[in-house]
Amino acid sequence: MSEQTLAGDGGPLRGGARLFSTPSGTRLRFATLIGLALGTTALVHTNFAGLMLHRQGTSDPSARCQVRSGLYLLRDGWSDPDEGKWQTYWGCMRHQTVPVLTWVLVAVLLLLLLAAVLHRVQPTWRVRRRRLAPLDLNADAALAEELAALVRRAELTDPPTFLTDPLGHRTGGVAFGHRRRRLVCLDAGLLALRGRDPEAFRAVVLHELAHLRNRDVTVTHATLAVWRAFLVVTLVPFALTIVDPMLVTATPLTLPRWSHYTLAFNANTAWRIVALVMLVYASRASVLRARELYADARVALWTGTADPYRGFTDQARPRFWRWHTWWANHPGRAARTAALQRPHSLLRPGVGEMLAAGIAVQITWNHLWQTLVTAGVANAENSWHMVLRIAWSSAVAALLGVSGLRYAEFRRAGGRARGAAALSGLALGLGLVAGRFLDVAAAGRERSLPVTWIGAADALLLLGCATAVSCWAGYLAGLLGSRRRSRHGLLAAAALLLLCYVLLGRWTEEDGADGVLRYLLAPESAQLRRYAAEVGWTTWDSGAVHAVVFAFIEDSDRVLMVAALAALWLVPLLLGGIPMPRVRAALLAGLGAGAAWAVLDVALRAAAHRSVAAGVRAGDAFAVVFSSWEIVGIAAVQLVLSVLLARRRFGLPSTLLACTVTGAVGAAGLVGLHLADGCGLVGALARTTCTRTMDDALAARPLQVVPILGTVAALVGAALGGGLRLLRERTEGLAAVPDHRVAAGGRTVRVVAVAIVAACVASVAFPPAATRDVLKVDEAGRSAPPPNRGEAVRAIWYVGGGWDRILGVQRRMGWMFEAFQPFDPAMAQDRCTQLASSVRDARAFPAPPEATSAEAWTGLLDSVERGAELCAKAADPFDDSLMSESARSFKAANARMAELVAMVPR
Repeated sequence: MSEQTLAGDGGPLRGGARLFSTPSGTRLRFATLIGLALGTTALVHTNFAGLMLHRQGTSDPSARCQVRSGLYLLRDGWSDPDEGKWQTYWGCMRHQTVPVLTWVLVAVLLLLLLAAVLHRVQPTWRVRRRRLAPLDLNADAALAEELAALVRRAELTDPPTFLTDPLGHRTGGVAFGHRRRRLVCLDAGLLALRGRDPEAFRAVVLHELAHLRNRDVTVTHATLAVWRAFLVVTLVPFALTIVDPMLVTATPLTLPRWSHYTLAFNANTAWRIVALVMLVYASRASVLRARELYADARVALWTGTADPYRGFTDQARPRFWRWHTWWANHPGRAARTAALQRPHSLLRPGVGEMLAAGIAVQITWNHLWQTLVTAGVANAENSWHMVLRIAWSSAVAALLGVSGLRYAEFRRAGGRARGAAALSGLALGLGLVAGRFLDVAAAGRERSLPVTWIGAADALLLLGCATAVSCWAGYLAGLLGSRRRSRHGLLAAAALLLLCYVLLGRWTEEDGADGVLRYLLAPESAQLRRYAAEVGWTTWDSGAVHAVVFAFIEDSDRVLMVAALAALWLVPLLLGGIPMPRVRAALLAGLGAGAAWAVLDVALRAAAHRSVAAGVRAGDAFAVVFSSWEIVGIAAVQLVLSVLLARRRFGLPSTLLACTVTGAVGAAGLVGLHLADGCGLVGALARTTCTRTMDDALAARPLQVVPILGTVAALVGAALGGGLRLLRERTEGLAAVPDHRVAAGGRTVRVVAVAIVAACVASVAFPPAATRDVLKVDEAGRSAPPPNRGEAVRAIWYVGGGWDRILGVQRRMGWMFEAFQPFDPAMAQDRCTQLASSVRDARAFPAPPEATSAEAWTGLLDSVERGAELCAKAADPFDDSLMSESARSFKAANARMAELVAMVPR
């Protein structure tokens, strides 16, 4: 039977070969498992390396460097302006680079090596443990011929070795081994079934041969080997340290000192570990289930029937089976039936697999970043964050690209789920959000959930962008067709990576969102409100200024942003997704809308001249407000244009093209007016005098914000226009006009489109200078730390060595008191002298940065030092009065000690 026709649903189903030429879900899930295992191993052993290699009590290496430098890094977004502290901190962290990275590398290599060994010895172990024996084909020529025929049907160039399980009464088999030794074991019950139901026998054998044909045997046993190695190398050691934290200290045999702090920390870590292990195990099980479904689809292809296992009876399932399917190694009957009757359903991107893949990508990135930061490799002085953001974007782009290819093939094979691409993108976004808060490194942070509105806004923005980019990737995959391995596929992949880096890559910087809100957006918002109140032109001045200026500020990658948003329509145009008549019409419509904006700008200037006093128009406030209204005018024209084009079924890429042309025309007009100090032809037509209203950053760099607002306007307008068109068609009973897409010709038009994008990129990369920066906020107050940091920085001091110093003083005091039981004058004098010396050494350690704990710490050291000095004087010869005064000092020290213990974070 040809692989181009697949029986199912009562008739031929096209696209059988596409199922096995498209990236499969098995390998996607295996990659998810590998990412989770490696990322978790890296983080766990980074913590081990920082504690065990340095052997400095229970202190955390990063916290220790923060304490020594006086630089306390919290997640409130405040950055200490003292460069000296930063230099000291990074210098301290650099000392850990080689040993920590070596430790982590050895742990990862040990994981991979153990997995490789387990994978290699697994066939031999299975044969010996199950006592499998070679199948004697010489004794049964008919069986040998039948098996040879099945091997030929499976098109296996290298026939496997058949074994039998004499004690296996099940009617099943298993394919295992590796590339050079492929084995298929047939149970004794299956061989007995051959005489009663030869069709069922052949179906089971073909199922095992399908595993070999699909090349998933290696993936399967690698999955099991990675899971077992993960248990040995990562999970068991981490679980032991959760139970007994002293195992990673200089005294591993010491009983743990439990406290509310350690119990809370362990509980906060434990639920993440449990969730992470469950996720790894679920990924392992999903790999095993997916391979079974692909093998079933291959059997349906070979046998030409949608139910090759009809001779087998269903087993009764318990009530909890619905939940058990998430952890089962084999799929349920319903999933097998769907794969057999509708094999193309395996092409549909899975929501669960994209969710797990998103979690794996985010957790792996978090762990890798945490490893590099702890090792002192990644810091603010180098570009490691950008490198890791590119790696993160590449992984996300690969997931979206595979999802888009599978969606396009699913649609081409007859699938009817139009929302599958959007759901897979939404699931990926949810996985990225969940991965951030499942991160084990978040257990010790002061904030582990997005409690601020800007954190929630960033998460919602990520979900929306991931959904949109996923739909766009599926659309491009449909345009590519069989050209995905050509230069067209390379172009689409590069554009997808660019979009993921620009639109989704901001999620890698979410930790700094609070700082952006508190130290950039909040002061800027206050200044913009003052500008709007000072001008008082319209009721909506504040809203317009905030929308424009915030988009302007947040567009930190302005060159890449312009290129990425232009790629939304340029790449489909170059791939032939837009008919040439429609391209020309979109260009003309964009130019016409640009002319309409020019008329609108004249009206705005005339209205401002009549309603705003000349003194106000000459100020900085009016420059920002009026420039914002001009940019809002461009977005309003783009919105109207997109509604009109959507009603005429122009399609979203054509609409984006027209809006880009309009934005380019408007931006060119703003820059021209900026260079002419707000005068020129428009000023003359409006009969205004030159008031330099355009001389600010917005007018000098309009393309830093116009493409963003224009894209949003185009999407909203396309949705409104499409809704109005559908409403009209349903109301008037009109038939929907089919959208006949033709290949885009016209090399000249494509060159013009590329030239427009190049001009926009060049304009935003090399903008004219603004003569006054009216958007700059006064820096006063930004250098001061925010309030309510006391408890958080105190926690860092304790973890960074403060607690060890407190315990050290306590142990020295107890060691000194041993000389008084019984009293030995010489020993007491010597130990009191050493206690005073150790206190002077403890003073070299930085005091707590918070006032209350600093007073208690200083008071503790003063009391202990005074008591030790009096003790040394009173011990030999014995002086009762001095010894009594020494006892009072030690009593005060104990009170200070109790205060410090009470301030340990709960």
